[in-house]
Amino acid sequence: MMTGLLRRGSLALFVLMIAANFCACSTVDKNLAARERLEKCRYELDRIAFVGLQRKGFAIRALECDVFLRITNTTDGEVILDRIAGTFSLDKKGAGSFEHRRTVRIAKGASAVEKIRVRIPLAKAVRAVSALPKNITVNADVFVSLVIG
Repeated sequence: MMTGLLRRGSLALFVLMIAANFCACSTVDKNLAARERLEKCRYELDRIAFVGLQRKGFAIRALECDVFLRITNTTDGEVILDRIAGTFSLDKKGAGSFEHRRTVRIAKGASAVEKIRVRIPLAKAVRAVSALPKNITVNADVFVSLVIG
């Protein structure tokens, strides 16, 4: 009798685990789709704000500013932006780095203005303002945070 109860309990647990697995897969698919839709959004420069100078003693090492990027969701569903970190180059010469650390959800048809911290080493900042670049290259790592369950 005890063995029969254990078998039924094990079977119920197994069925529950399978059902949870299917629900989790559906959630993961929806989360990934919301992130994939980011490429179809519209991006516009909203403004740039000077943050400050990084120093080491009296020497100025780098310039920091915040770039505010307006992201408009032009897709038919929600989009999710996670952490982004990367570098950018002006005319194939490394110019600086940037990072965005928040997870942001943007509803269909809505917009959000996101702050991205940009760091430009002083020597590269001087070179960047000495001539207008012909090409700007951005290399970014996009991190995906998924909540399952």
